[in-house]
Amino acid sequence: MDAYDEDWNEFNDINKVIIRGMIRSEYKIAFPHLYNSLPRSVHLGVYHEPKNVYIKTDDPDLPAFYFDPLINPISQRQVLSAHTQLISHEDAVFGYGKSGDEEMEDEDAFELPDEIEPFFAEEELENDKTADALALFWAPYPYDKRSGRTRRAQDIPLIKNFYQEHCPPNQPVKIRVSYQKLLKVYVLNTLKQKPPKAMGKRNLFRSLKNTKFFQTTQLDWVEAGLQVCRQGFNMLNLLIHRKVSVGQERT
Repeated sequence: MDAYDEDWNEFNDINKVIIRGMIRSEYKIAFPHLYNSLPRSVHLGVYHEPKNVYIKTDDPDLPAFYFDPLINPISQRQVLSAHTQLISHEDAVFGYGKSGDEEMEDEDAFELPDEIEPFFAEEELENDKTADALALFWAPYPYDKRSGRTRRAQDIPLIKNFYQEHCPPNQPVKIRVSYQKLLKVYVLNTLKQKPPKAMGKRNLFRSLKNTKFFQTTQLDWVEAGLQVCRQGFNMLNLLIHRKVSVGQERT
C-alpha cells in the first residue's frame, strides 16, 4: 500500500518490533497499532473501566436487593470486653463521661413519635422487572443502549478467527452455543457464495474501442440506410468493372 516503505523491512529497520510468537486475534483487537500492519482509521476503545462491585445472580428466585456475602462480609475486627466503658472523644479529652449502663438506658428510652412514617412507605421496593433493570443498567457498552449502530460478528474479519477455532475450555454453555451458531452461519454463507470470476477476462469490443483504429459514433436510421446503399453501390460497381476487365483479357 505504501510504496515508499518497500525498502524497509523487519531485518534492516532498527525501529521496528519483531514478534516471533503467534499473534492471536485478541491481541490485534486490544492493541491494533502494535499487532496489525498499517492500521488505518482505527480508534482505540476503552482499555480500563472503573471497578464495578455489582454481582449479577443466576438465581431468579433471589430478590433484586439482597445481601451478597461475597462483597459484604461481616467480620469482627476489634474485640472489646463486655464491661468496657464507651465514651466519646470529647469526654475522653476532658476526663469525664457516662457509664455504659446509663447510655443503654438513654437509648432504650428514645422512641419516634407515632405520626412519623418513612418516605415511600406505601410504594413497593421491587417488582418482577427490577432485577433485569439493574442488570441492564450495569451492563457494559453497547449492551446498555436500546439502539445504535451494530454489525454482525461474522462480518468482521478480526472476529471471524474466533469462531473458526476451537472454543476455549471451561466456557459457559451460552458461549459454546454462540460459537456453534456463528460457525453454522459462516458455513452457510460459504456454501451459498458464488465462485469468484476471473479477473483477467476482458471484453474484446471494449479493448478495441480504447485503441485509435476503432471509433464509435451515432447515426440516424435514414443516414445509416444511405451509407449502406452507397457502400453497396460501390461494391457492385467494383465487381462489375472487375468482371468486365477479366472478360477483355480473355478475349
